[in-house]
Amino acid sequence: MDKKDLDRVLKKSGDDQLIAAATVVLVRDSDEGLQTLLLRRNAKLNFAGGNWVFPGGRIDPEDHQTKSASDDLSTQVSSKDREYERACERPEGEFQAARQAAVRETFEEAGLTIGDSNLVYFAHWIAPPLMNKRFSTWFFVLPINDILSEEIQIDHGEIHEARWLTASQALENAESKEMSLLPPTVVTLSELARYQTCEALTEYYRNRKPVVFSPHVFIGEDDTPSAGKFVFIYNGDAGYDNSNPDAAGERHRLSSVDGVWHYENTVYQ
Repeated sequence: MDKKDLDRVLKKSGDDQLIAAATVVLVRDSDEGLQTLLLRRNAKLNFAGGNWVFPGGRIDPEDHQTKSASDDLSTQVSSKDREYERACERPEGEFQAARQAAVRETFEEAGLTIGDSNLVYFAHWIAPPLMNKRFSTWFFVLPINDILSEEIQIDHGEIHEARWLTASQALENAESKEMSLLPPTVVTLSELARYQTCEALTEYYRNRKPVVFSPHVFIGEDDTPSAGKFVFIYNGDAGYDNSNPDAAGERHRLSSVDGVWHYENTVYQ
């Protein structure tokens, strides 16, 4: 993301209402290691145009009314749902609606039919107040088999291209400016890069407590040593409370200098 991209997402007039959304990180095992599906959005779209993203979108009203496969499971599931909703400060029932939205959006954007029962909670993202559109997004991860992963069909309207890549490949493409990625995508890819197999990835996230990304933002002022520096400071970082990137201590942040992102995480291991 360069200065032009930032100008497109930074707030110009203010609506602080959070838009509930869901994203699904589809992964598969390959000879190259763990791969994930990335979709390139139409460059003409107002939001994230031209960026490579995971399948996802807004939670629609009907997503709250659709029966989930997990509705038939034990009450332990609904207890876990409420734990996520409380940790993320989201309304009751939104977690299940997000699961349905993830299923629907995967079909609409990638042409893949998935179920919600194997979706694994990954993280929750809340856009900072300065963003032009503030999404509150549930992130899920789902391993899929080789047969399903080759059945991708995009509409060439909202989505113009689809690629399976390892996380490292995608991050290298972003660094070389071949691919444009939004901050949550960069962080998620950085997390995926820690794992070589779907089993190792999902084992970790099934047992991890809810993690919420609600960033504080530092923007370096012109004519200062920090000019051109842009930092999303996440929960747990030593500089989080004061939006101070120079604070000594733990690091949990995404920094951009000259349009190249660098993720640091010493908090969640």
